[in-house]
Amino acid sequence: MFFIRKKLRLKQTEVYVAMNETMSVFQVLLGFQMLMLLIDLIFNTLSILFFQHNTVLLTLYILQDTCLVLSLILLVITFSSTFVFQAGLISLLISRFAHTILISFFYLALCITVHVYSLRLRWDSDGVHVWNYWIGALFVIQKIFAALYYGTVKRSALNLSDPRLRADSKWLHNKVRST
Repeated sequence: MFFIRKKLRLKQTEVYVAMNETMSVFQVLLGFQMLMLLIDLIFNTLSILFFQHNTVLLTLYILQDTCLVLSLILLVITFSSTFVFQAGLISLLISRFAHTILISFFYLALCITVHVYSLRLRWDSDGVHVWNYWIGALFVIQKIFAALYYGTVKRSALNLSDPRLRADSKWLHNKVRST
């Protein structure tokens, strides 16, 4: 009897250690996702401050777009780290986080459009302030959409750290039965 109790304790410890390792992976991924949002916010701010310098702006835009692509890759890595994804229920994740995926791709496309259009207008102008209706509208839409992007990605990152998605659970069994 003593041997059996000790063996059960050992199994509980192994499960606890495995859960802590999983938790630490999600904490690291969550930290990186929040860092990417902060970097994007800083690049948006710096692009306003350095609007008169074309080469600095080009560098900032390239770095910002690269960070947005890395943020999307990080989102996919977070998806693939969940138990739901590893169990083959990708459609459940996609249906739950489709709005985040769409908003992320739309925000990336909007940023690239604003960056290309603004640099294209400004690059050949010899220090003349070039600002037309379309660049103003795109700029305002991109900044408003940035707030939506930040909120959506943060909420999804926090939802992806939900313990129900990291391990086999009754909630998951109910979702499988209902689909």
